[in-house]
Amino acid sequence: MKLFLSLFFFLTPLILCAQSNGKVILTPGISYQHTFFDQVFTPWNSVTTSIKIERDQTTLIPSFSYSERFNIRGTQIGLESYQELKNHDYVMGLLSYSNAQIFPEFKLFGEYFFNRSKREFSVGARYMKFNNPVFLLTASSSLYWKNYFTTLRPTLVIDNNNTSMNISLNHRWFYVEPSFVNFSMFYGYSTDQNLIYRNNKNQVLSSTFGANISFFHKMGTSFSISAGYGIQHWDPAFNAFTWQHDLSIGISKQFK
Repeated sequence: MKLFLSLFFFLTPLILCAQSNGKVILTPGISYQHTFFDQVFTPWNSVTTSIKIERDQTTLIPSFSYSERFNIRGTQIGLESYQELKNHDYVMGLLSYSNAQIFPEFKLFGEYFFNRSKREFSVGARYMKFNNPVFLLTASSSLYWKNYFTTLRPTLVIDNNNTSMNISLNHRWFYVEPSFVNFSMFYGYSTDQNLIYRNNKNQVLSSTFGANISFFHKMGTSFSISAGYGIQHWDPAFNAFTWQHDLSIGISKQFK
């Protein structure tokens, strides 16, 4: 099963590109993330490699992730895709698989983006297979203004007949396009955090803030640095929580 999915994720983009008559742009990249806490948990480490494949109006991004959490090691393979339509709308899809405890077994995302000049809207659905399946309904509203791009996204989470909400806000400043600085905020019940604190029977209430800066060199090389800070209430009834700190770096190179 894992071998079949690995071949599907990584051979499908190559086959599609080989059949294309258009110009293909390749952007391989690698990133590293380190997460540490003020109590309870040992640090986590994750490495992700990917290759962005662009041709005509189609973008494919196969990826491979390795992570160590709770002294458990695991891997995840994924394939993300974007298809631009004639009216400049576009569709996003994502499929991933893992047999490790620290990742969901399957992820399946789909979202449609309506591009309207300086505004953008989207509606989508997501499925994540943990011990019990989790369904998410999401939407977003974005605004372009001068060199700024702001996105507000609410999400409804349906988990084992329980429902919860979360909301995120992203604000991006293109100081020298395509280089940018991005600020993000999140509040609500996080599906990923519920998986991470997998021995906890309560939903995890998260409040996080993050910042990211990306430098794009004229030779096609991009560098990124990110930092995040948040609080995870993993047992609100007893006011039990931990502070979480995230640091990550990444590099990619574009080949035309």
